Amino acid sequence: MNKSYCPPEPEEIDAYAREACTKLAETVDPTFSNYEIVRGFAGFIKLAARVLVKANNKQSGEIVDSRDERR
Repeated sequence: MNKSYCPPEPEEIDAYAREACTKLAETVDPTFSNYEIVRGFAGFIKLAARVLVKANNKQSGEIVDSRDERR
């Protein structure tokens, strides 16, 4: 049986990016709370997730989410 992978929902990634940037803003640098930084971080995570999903599904021989193929 092949394993299949799918990325987290975009809303989950956005929430994670907001939470991570909020904590970084509180502990490292307030600049992390900037909307553009949060949005950029979320975009990076989404891209990384798509790349990992494609690579893992290629190894397993299955495509989990056809949305990945349209991008």
